[in-house]
Amino acid sequence: TRYCYTQHTMEVTGNSISVTKRCVPLEECLSTGCRDSEHEGHKVCTSCCEGNICNLPLPRNETDATFATTSPINQTNGHPCCMSVIVSCLWLWLGLML
Repeated sequence: TRYCYTQHTMEVTGNSISVTKRCVPLEECLSTGCRDSEHEGHKVCTSCCEGNICNLPLPRNETDATFATTSPINQTNGHPCCMSVIVSCLWLWLGLML
């Protein structure tokens, strides 16, 4: 649980109905943004961030409902050979350019 997750449910007028904040793994932060809820026309905005006390502001729109990280995200688990293939292709491409 490396990331701070915030889910903010609002009325159509923008008044808050509920706020959920918790620590979550990466997988729960991959679908941030805002959506209309099927329940009474409520709007639900979700954001995630990485860092100490980074989730104080509530997400209220698409601009606020983001996934902010301080370090690069690597979703590939394993496959160290992929980097060598990329580097080999890059060298080949550079050789053709010269």
